[in-house]
Amino acid sequence: KVGDLVVFEYHRTPRRDGQIVIAADYSAGGQLGEFTIKRFKSAPHDWVFTSDNPERPGFRYGRSQTSHPIVGTAVWHLSQDCHIG
Repeated sequence: KVGDLVVFEYHRTPRRDGQIVIAADYSAGGQLGEFTIKRFKSAPHDWVFTSDNPERPGFRYGRSQTSHPIVGTAVWHLSQDCHIG
């Protein structure tokens, strides 16, 4: 959600399905791609990335297309809805 804070660890191997990651998005066709925050899911032959935001599409890559599309994994999240004190 806009305004939330998320801390990522530079780590290219997610620990479990459903984990939030920073992923390289090559769907626009560029070699460098852009980076986006998505939920990760492992499939037998694919890397699958979905979005919690219905306005942002997910994407998938065959494991043969790219070996390391993940740049970091989320390790901490603070929501703006969280009230302290």
